[in-house]
Amino acid sequence: MRADDQRRQLAQMVIEEGLNVHDLWLRYLMNGGSAGDDELARYLAGELQLEELQRDLLSIAVRELVSERQESLGLRDTGKRRHPDGDDS
Repeated sequence: MRADDQRRQLAQMVIEEGLNVHDLWLRYLMNGGSAGDDELARYLAGELQLEELQRDLLSIAVRELVSERQESLGLRDTGKRRHPDGDDS
């Protein structure tokens, strides 16, 4: 998947799932990410690009938060959700 396509899809998931960007940034840091919270917000807005590893770590953080959110709401993962890294399951 192209970098900009990945960014657009990830930003869309953040909006659709109602994820808090600060919480997302904290999870991303816990997964080994190194971009600052301002950089993350600018990336999601399309104002800058992150390196591939940082994009992948951010994608993991989004998937984790979405999964936790769905579990807390009692929703089942159907396995048909788009993944921001382009791996549709």
